[in-house]
Formats: sequence, structure tokens, C-alpha cells
Amino acid sequence: MVPTEIESFLLERLSQSCQYLTFIDLIRLARSEIGADRQMVARTVKRLLCSGSLTYAQQLGRTVLAISYQHGRKVTDRICLAAETDPIQARTKTNIVLRLSAGASFGSGDHPTTRLALKAIDDLFEKKSLGPGAKILDVGTGSGILAIAALLLGADNGVGIDIDPCALWEARRNAHLNGLGGRLIINDIPLPSLKGEFDLILANLRRPSLERFSSEFRRLLKKKGLMVITGIRPEERDELLQSYRSIGLAPRRESTAQGWMALVLGPSEK
Repeated sequence: MVPTEIESFLLERLSQSCQYLTFIDLIRLARSEIGADRQMVARTVKRLLCSGSLTYAQQLGRTVLAISYQHGRKVTDRICLAAETDPIQARTKTNIVLRLSAGASFGSGDHPTTRLALKAIDDLFEKKSLGPGAKILDVGTGSGILAIAALLLGADNGVGIDIDPCALWEARRNAHLNGLGGRLIINDIPLPSLKGEFDLILANLRRPSLERFSSEFRRLLKKKGLMVITGIRPEERDELLQSYRSIGLAPRRESTAQGWMALVLGPSEK
């Protein structure tokens, strides 16, 4: 087992995991899944920490390991994620730098569903399916990463909703970090109570929630609006799409990564 193999395994497991992992968790996984020696795993973790690729974080009283954005990390052709104090320029000619403060809310950019959604949003703006003046809604906003990306890419304003008080605080902070405090409203209003119409609705949720909220999404979506939904397993696709086809929405694009799927939906063509 060579160090580069262990390094690739550790980074992949951290990016895929829905849970925060401790140093002991990583050793256990590396030993059971790839037969890596404990000391080699420890040396690899130390090297990744020293290089700035990994960082320690606190989660519910535990010290965990996480992928670091200390030096920025490109997640789509145009979006680079960076830490709050990263010295790289706020924008470059080809990249949009989206800054995130360290926090516990979902949406750090590590999970495949977040990256799939970011890529879908980037594609929609790059191909002019959406543009200036667009109003967006992010349901289950978490860290606010998807809504913030859409605004940095060209949307005019947006709303992010979540029921988690920590997510509300973190999303507001991240909106402020990216200069969007006046354009992104973050609140805990229940979806059925929300008023207005949106050009783009974003939802990184699991299948039961995506099905349960489908009629509310349709009510809030403009006549020619688009949706980006993720949090779906490929085997869940067909049944989930039945719910959306029944309310007049059909898939426009889809993508998969590491056992997850994202769908772009729009009005069914008659």
C-alpha cells in the first residue's frame, strides 16, 4: 500500500461521508476497506494536515477531520470554495470564489449532492437558461451555499429557508461574507406559508421530502421556471419523477456522482 493510495482513499471518504469522521474513524475505515497499516494512515493524515488539505474541526464536542478550503478548492468550472480568511481574490477572470465560514450545517461542498447541485446551477447560468433578474428559492438551505452560488453567478435576489437555528445563523453569516446580506433573505418560514414566485428553486433533500413538497414547489415556481433537486439515489429516480410529471414538471438534465443524482426540472413540453 503506497501513501498516495491512502491519501486518495482518505480524501474520497471524507468527501463522500454524510457524517463527520474522527481520526479513529478514518483509521478503522482504511484498515477494513483497503487494508492500510495504522501507522501509514497516521502519517498520511499528518501530511494532509501540514499541507492544508485537511483541518481539524469541532462537532458536537468531538474533534473531527474535514477537507480544508484554506487554499481554495475548485468545485465547478467557475466556482471555487474558500475559507473565510483565504487571501485569494474575491473574484478572478474565470472563477467565482464562494467563501464559507466553518460550521456544522450541511453544505460545505464536500458531499457529492452539494457538488452536483453546484454544477447544475453553474451550467444553467453559463448556458443562459437563467440570467440577471432571476429570483431564487433554496429549500433546506443549510450553509446557504447553493443560494449564494446562484446569486454570485448572476441571480438578482433570493430566499433561503431552513428549520435548523444553526443553519439560519450560518447561512446569514455566509451571505454576509460574500457581500449578499441585502440580496439573500434567510428565515424559517414554513414552505406552505411562503408567498411569491421564483425563477429557480433549489432543494438538496432526501426523496420523501422532495415528494412531500412537490406541489408546494410547483405553486412557487414561475410558469417557465426551473428546479434543481438532489439528495436522490439513482434507483429512486423513476418513482420520484412520477410525482413531478403529475404536476407538469419533467427532467431537462441529470447527473450522477458517487451514488447520488441531481435533476434539473422544467415545465413539461406539450
